Amino acid sequence: MITENGWPSCDSSMLERNPVPGTTIVIALQRGIPNRIMKAFAADFHAFVESLYNSRGGADEGGWTPTNSVATSNHLGGTAMDLNWTDHPMGKAYDGYTSGEIATVRELLAFYESMIYWGNDWESPKDSMHFQMGYNTYNNQAKCNDFIARKIRPDGFSTFRRGPVAPANPDDFPLPEGYCYGPLDGPDYCISGEYVGDLQEWKDGLGRWQAALGLAVTKRWDDATRDAATVLQKQRNWPSNPDFGYGGVYLAEWNEVIKNGWRLPAEEKVFPDDWTDRDLMIEVLRQLRGPALAGWPQLGNASVVDAVARLRAS
Repeated sequence: MITENGWPSCDSSMLERNPVPGTTIVIALQRGIPNRIMKAFAADFHAFVESLYNSRGGADEGGWTPTNSVATSNHLGGTAMDLNWTDHPMGKAYDGYTSGEIATVRELLAFYESMIYWGNDWESPKDSMHFQMGYNTYNNQAKCNDFIARKIRPDGFSTFRRGPVAPANPDDFPLPEGYCYGPLDGPDYCISGEYVGDLQEWKDGLGRWQAALGLAVTKRWDDATRDAATVLQKQRNWPSNPDFGYGGVYLAEWNEVIKNGWRLPAEEKVFPDDWTDRDLMIEVLRQLRGPALAGWPQLGNASVVDAVARLRAS
């Protein structure tokens, strides 16, 4: 189902429950773009507008809900959150905010480039506790990823009134702790590169791993990626994942390829089992003198031996 802001609803398997940066407060939000942008905004709200540890001690924050009285509620998709709802009841514009706090929220909304929408700005009802992913963000995910790359730091905070931190080590595993690259229909800790909310930096990381191994750079967990990871895992005698078997790309698989330089073993030419000695001799002769025993066209119709001799003579 598509919710009010254009994002799809989701079940609990598609949520991230990491705390708001700078707090221990957990707000369940849709994995990927919504979680990254909205958690950064919540951290800014906590730092620069008002503490999320109000009289309720951080207990009146909420994100995803499995049901809602509003059929298209954005809470059903984990793309909306209520902050300090005790202090900002629904119904009255700016309820519970000082003029200075309102000015800071407006400054934040401008900084977030319409990535975040404030429920206070609805015609009705006025909902000043409510913040959500902005309209048209679902259909402009490249813009969302660009915003994340420019304004959200690796530690989860935005650069609002902070500035950037030292860049992360580009060789570090790009996924959050506990996640891996794996099948789209796998457990919720699997990043396939095919889910709509997967961050571009996650996809780019998988593409880099694929490129290092000479695979097609699809930036998706495809058959070739699974097979390459399986070779590494079996070579190292690493156990398979009980949830979906071999082939996931985890921190260890990343480090072996990106940091330690592991590469797929070279393929060996294997002759068919039913070849006779005569078949083998004919194949050797063809390799020396060309497919029709009349030399190789690439070598000016010379045999391998003659071509090498010409090369040495020149």
